[in-house]
This record gives sequence, structure tokens and C-alpha cells, in this order.
Amino acid sequence: MVTSNPNTYIKNSYNELALRWKKNKIFTSGQDNVRAFDISMGTSPKDRFLIPFSENMEQEKYQFYVSESEFPGFAAEFARLVVNGLTRKEPIMKLGFDDNMNQEIREWILSDFGEDGMPFLALAARVIDDYLKTDHAWVYVETPDEDGEMPRAKYIHSENVVNWQLGDKDQLTLLVTRSYVQDPDSRDEFNPEMLPLYTIHRLKDGIYNFEVLKEDGTSWDGSVKMGVQYNGKPLDFIPAWPIGGNICPGTSVLQPIIDKDVSLYNKMSRRNHLLYGSTAFTPIVYSDKKAEDINKYTRQGLGRWLHLGKEDKAEHLAMPTEGLKYMQEAISDNIDEMGRMGIRMLSPEGNQSGVALQLRNASQVAKLGAVQTVISNTFSDIIRFMISFRYKIDVAFGQFDLGLSDDFQLQSTSKDILEFFTGLYERSLVPRSEWLRLLHQNGLISDNYDDEKGKLEIAEDEMVAGGLMNSRNNPRRQDDNFGQQNEPDKQSE
Repeated sequence: MVTSNPNTYIKNSYNELALRWKKNKIFTSGQDNVRAFDISMGTSPKDRFLIPFSENMEQEKYQFYVSESEFPGFAAEFARLVVNGLTRKEPIMKLGFDDNMNQEIREWILSDFGEDGMPFLALAARVIDDYLKTDHAWVYVETPDEDGEMPRAKYIHSENVVNWQLGDKDQLTLLVTRSYVQDPDSRDEFNPEMLPLYTIHRLKDGIYNFEVLKEDGTSWDGSVKMGVQYNGKPLDFIPAWPIGGNICPGTSVLQPIIDKDVSLYNKMSRRNHLLYGSTAFTPIVYSDKKAEDINKYTRQGLGRWLHLGKEDKAEHLAMPTEGLKYMQEAISDNIDEMGRMGIRMLSPEGNQSGVALQLRNASQVAKLGAVQTVISNTFSDIIRFMISFRYKIDVAFGQFDLGLSDDFQLQSTSKDILEFFTGLYERSLVPRSEWLRLLHQNGLISDNYDDEKGKLEIAEDEMVAGGLMNSRNNPRRQDDNFGQQNEPDKQSE
């Protein structure tokens, strides 16, 4: 199919979605990027983050207003908190193969999982960050041509997935991705022109195939890859997964928080503008001197000047102190609303401009727990397919599962709680699994700790075994003071 219109490949709703994704990513990338975006967006207020005072505000004055704006950055910090919470520790993997295969798979995932040898956690951090802001991050599995090679997971940016179609039973039947390569005809060595390429992944007669096309519809490499073999038969699905589970994008996880942060950005910036205006003064000169002579005085650095004729008058303008008070109340209300959404700003002076964030809302933690479960399940599906392709075996659900960490709380459990809970376990009042879970959550045991192997190591360790024998000869008291050793029995001495 030869075409002169590149939009042929792009979904009708894509451009509107892509603008929202772009704005979400810019707003969570820092103050400098937000200011540059606002200044570059022309005169349309709806395309900007920082709303002008009026539609007639001159561009020069608006640029000055942007330069004095104050960026809260809570949504950006919240995104980092979630990504770090999900990828701070190695994922928990359950493998049901022989020991050698288990070790090979574990090492491959942790150190050589993605394209260009990217480790799993590095790829996962990028995909999750994109998903939180767009609800449209994808992972595609590149299948090797030669047997014995391991498939590679490739992260596809949300903006580069430009079309998607569903068939019966909501199966993905078409996926169009966009990438850019250097134009081989470009003569500029240092700033070469880039060509957009479109990879068309489709199911044709129930068999997966793909081809790479230029914008005009001509083939890039002159071939169509048909019938990828999967366990001795053609692959009957497109090996690409939306990391959040939804092929059709919806509202991103961070969208409500970003919207509140944009509102706070406007209120804080408008407050600053009023504050700067209330602390400035404007000298007024009554004179018939020429403007050139008056400029000798006004250039001395005393701020703005008004030059009026001797017969002219200027009324005194009241400072906007009342407006500042109301704006401050609006800012406090906005921060309280974000707090009710589950974000707590931590600051020694109060809740005005916190330097750290923490989740203090059970509902928000539950939502992020659901996100962790969905992403873990999607990665489990991806890796099961990759293992099956590499070893030419059918992998059941119980043979491989992956779980990301869920360390959203930055504060660890106190020492007293840990000692108290350990005492409950020693007295057989809580199961060992709950005790191990608490130790794992606080980073006291490794992510891949195997309790059965651990108990065997303890039994074979002479020093540990000797300690256990001494503890049996000198048991702890079974009362409220179970954390203390008994005093020696003087009569037995």
C-alpha cells in the first residue's frame, strides 16, 4: 500500500491522547521544562499549564509572569516515590523448573532481560514511569531468528504506539508502532535528518506477521516477516503487552494528582505575582522636563517610574493585601485536597511546601497495591512466553510467577514492634510466614530468601546450632518480659 499521507497509519483519537500524555510527562519532569513549554505554546490559554490573567495578556508580560511562577512538583515527586517503591528491590520470582534452569532464568532476568542487555529493573522502571502518566506503556518481545537465543523485551514509549485495534474477544489484531532512523541520504554528519518508520504488527488469517514501512507506504527492508514459529507452530497472537493490562488507554493513575498539582501551580504563581506587586513602589515625577532628562533619574534602579505632566494627577492604588490572604487560603485548601487524596507533604514548618512525600491514606495504598498486582501479572505473562519460546516448552502458571516489591511506605517498622512481633512468633502466637513477611518488608531478609534452604543452612551451621543449644539450656521466660534473658539460677550454681 503506497500512500502520501502518513496519518493513514495513525488512529483518529491518537493526536488528542498524545497531547495529554506529552503534557503529563512535561509537568512531571521539572520546573524548567514546564516553563519552557508554557512560553513556547503561543497565545492559546487552553494549551498552557499557567493560565494568563486574561486572554489579552501580552506575550512579553506573560513570559515575565512565567519567570516568576512557583512550581510545586508534588506530582513529579509522587511518581518517583511509586516507581522507586516498585523497583527498589529485586522482584520475587517463583520458578518451578530444575535447579540449573531456575538459576539460568533468574540470572537472565536480573542482568540481561531487555534490548541492549538492559536488566529487568531498569526496563521495569522506565515502563512503569510511562504507564503511571499515560496508561499506555507497552512491552514488545523481539523473537530471535536462531534457536537457542533468548528473546528480548523491548519497551515501547506511549507516544510511539500510534494505532491499535481489537478483534473478537478483545484480542489485539493490529498494532502500529513508530520509530525513527537516520536518513541514509542525509548529508549532514552531525545533525542528520531522521526518517519515521511504521511497524505494522497484525494477525492475518490468525497468524502473526509484521512489516516495516516508510511514510509513503513503501517497504523499508523489502520483506514481510511471516509466521514466527512458537513451539513448532505459527504464533497466533501479537507478542506485545500493555503493561497496565488495558489495550485501549484510559485515565492514567497520576491524572487526578497532576490536575490538582496544575491547579496548585496556578494559585501559587498568582499569589507570588500579587506578593511582588504589593512589595514594590512606583515613584511619580511631576515635571515639564523632556523624557530624555527624566530618564537620567529613572535609570538609577529605583523600580518603575510614572512621568506625568505638572497638571496631571495620579490616584493612590491600594496594595492587594486582601487578595493575598484569600489566595493563601485557596492554596491551603488545595493542599488539603491533595492530602485527602492520599499525599502527605512532610515539612518541619507545616504543610506549605513540603520537601518529601509519603502515602498516609489507606485507599491510596490499596490503589497502588492493585497497580503493583496488575503490572506483576503482566510481566509474569511476558516472561512465561519468553521462557516458553526459548526452551520450547509449555510453561504453566505455577511454574513461573513474578512479584514486584510494594515498598510505598518510606518509614520502616520500629525496633520495638519488630521485637514484639518476634516474641509473638517465638510463643507460637503468629505463623512463621507472617513473621518472615514482616522481616522482608523491612529489608531484613533478601527478596529471594528460601525459608526451606535457610532452615537447612541453620541446621548445618555449627555456630548457629551451638547458639540454639545454649538457648535451649537457658530458655526465655514465657511472660510479658519474653524479650529478656532469665537471671541465672543461683541454687543450681
